[in-house]
Parts: sequence; C-alpha cells; structure tokens
Amino acid sequence: MGINEVAKKFLLLSGIDESELSKYLPLIRESIAYVKSILKEEVDVKENSTLLSSACGTYAYYNWSLFYSQSNVSYFKAGDLTVSKSSESKVTERAYSLWKESLKEIARFTKSSDFYFKGVSV
Repeated sequence: MGINEVAKKFLLLSGIDESELSKYLPLIRESIAYVKSILKEEVDVKENSTLLSSACGTYAYYNWSLFYSQSNVSYFKAGDLTVSKSSESKVTERAYSLWKESLKEIARFTKSSDFYFKGVSV
C-alpha cells in the first residue's frame, strides 16, 4: 500500500495531470491513513497491497471530488465558455459509488463499523 500505487489509482480516476500530483499528496497520505485505521489488526497489508492501494486511491478520489464539488461557481459564462456545477455533482456521485464498491471489496479486512448503543437502568 505504497504512496506510488495509491497515487497511480488517484491519477487514473481523477484525470489530473501527473505534473500536478505533488499538491494532492497530503490528500493521498490522509486516505492511506484512513484506510489503515479501519483495517483489522491481523490484516497483512503487504500481501493485500494491490486491493488496499486501490481502495486508498478510490478514497482519495472521493475526497478530492468532495472538495471539487464545493466550488462556489454554480454557473459561469464568458463568451463561448460555460461552466456549470451539475457536472461536478455527477463527479461526486461517481466517486462515492466507486468508494462504496472499493469498501465492499476490502470488507473482509475491515473492522466492523456497526455501532450499538445499549442503555442500562439501575
């Protein structure tokens, strides 16, 4: 689950030029840290590196898309150029869908995310 493998997946999904990658490295590192934090302790990260790197890259892409969709521009027109926010929300929907699929693929490696709250009366 090295940063290079994760970065490759992120670049593939986002379409960002490799020359711009350095400014997204903190996002990629955070994604790796998050995925590591949800793994069971007994998971062999090296043995499952390909699948886990893919999940990290997908999570980085999802977080990038959330940031991208928060742009204050909802509609902008200058001459023949028109920019609208609707395409940005589709990017986020696609990214979320890809992240959820990646999460399903690594589900056997992750801690249970179920939360139970039980009240006790004395």
